[in-house]
Amino acid sequence: AFFNCNKMTSISLPDGITEIGKEAFWNCCKLESVKIPSSLTKINEKAFYGCSSLTDITIPEGVTSIEASAFAYCSKAESISIPSSVTDLEGGVFSGCKLLANVTLPEGMDKIPGSMFYNCSELRSFTIPASVTSIGDYAFSRCFGLRTISIPAGVTSIGKNAFDQCEILNHITIPSSVKTIGMEAFRWCFGLSDITIESGVSSIGYGAFDRCRSLSSITLPASVTELGEKTFSNCFSLT
Repeated sequence: AFFNCNKMTSISLPDGITEIGKEAFWNCCKLESVKIPSSLTKINEKAFYGCSSLTDITIPEGVTSIEASAFAYCSKAESISIPSSVTDLEGGVFSGCKLLANVTLPEGMDKIPGSMFYNCSELRSFTIPASVTSIGDYAFSRCFGLRTISIPAGVTSIGKNAFDQCEILNHITIPSSVKTIGMEAFRWCFGLSDITIESGVSSIGYGAFDRCRSLSSITLPASVTELGEKTFSNCFSLT
C-alpha cells in the first residue's frame, strides 16, 4: 500500500480496517507514528519492516495475529506491549529493533518464536511468561545488553543460538522441565559465570556453552544422556 514511501512521517488508519497487508509500510524510513484502529485483527509479514524512525508502536487489544518480521528493523522503537488477544506471533517480529528496551508479552503465549528479539541490543532484562514452553532458535541472539532473564518452569526446549552473544548475561538457571538445549545456545556469553542445570535435561547440543569465558565450574545432572561436541570449548576459566 505505502511500500517505500520514504517521506511519509505519520498516518492514521481509519476505523473498520481489520488487516494490514504484507510489506504495507516497508521501508517507510521517515514514518514516526501510526494510529492503528481497534478494529484491526491481523498485521501481516514485514508490514512495518525497516520503518527506522517509528518510535510509537501501540498494538490494540483485538489483534490476534502478528506475522514474521512485522516490526523488524524499527530501529528507534523503545517499548512495546503485545495485547493478550494475540494468539499467533511469528518469528523475527522485533528483530533488529536496537533501541527496544521494554517489552511486555501476555500470559498465555506458548513460545518465544525464533529470532523474535535478534539483535535487540538495548534489551537489558526480560520476563518470559510462565505459559511459554519453548524458546526458538536465535530468539535472543545478539542481545548484547541482556543481563538478566529467567527461564520459567514449563519450558521444555531451548533452541539453537537462542542466547548466542548475550555478552553480559551473568547467570542462568535451566529448570528441570527443559529436556533439550540446542547447539550454541549460550555461545559467546562472555559474562556467564553461574550456570545451574537442573536434573531433567537430557540433551545439550554442540557448542552450547562455547566461549563462556567467565564460567569457572559446572555440574551436569545425571539426567544428561547426550552431550554434544565442543559443549564447553574455549571456557578458559573452567577448572
